[in-house]
Amino acid sequence: FHDMLTRLCHTAFNKSFGVLSPDIPVRISTVKDATESEIDQDLLQSDLLVLDPDVFDPVGDKTFPSDTQKKIMRGGEPYFVPSGWTRAGMRIGDLEKSKGWYVAFDGARFDNRNSLVRNGLLLPARILVGTGGEVLVRRHVRFV
Repeated sequence: FHDMLTRLCHTAFNKSFGVLSPDIPVRISTVKDATESEIDQDLLQSDLLVLDPDVFDPVGDKTFPSDTQKKIMRGGEPYFVPSGWTRAGMRIGDLEKSKGWYVAFDGARFDNRNSLVRNGLLLPARILVGTGGEVLVRRHVRFV
């Protein structure tokens, strides 16, 4: 998963991908309903892109082998294990509530790189000079 995000950040944004260590001081700033140009400006000023620590849970990460041809039932419907895919675990509330849900994988087209920032997958981060390594992270959120 880390290698995939490293390649994505380099290819789509020309930025490094990083994982923030828990011992690094982080200041998170939330930006509501940012325009495309505001997101572009944040990306331009960022030193790297990081995952939102509140969204992902590495316990759920899994890479499915390419040779898997397994079919199971999930949510009362047939579910085919996604051969060759990588799953990123996400934090959700009560897992028991979603036990009967259908399973879906998003292999969406990549025609809007800013959606990765606008939807909270990647956060622009800047290392603040003169602060002992403090990192400023910008979290973009949309309110509909």
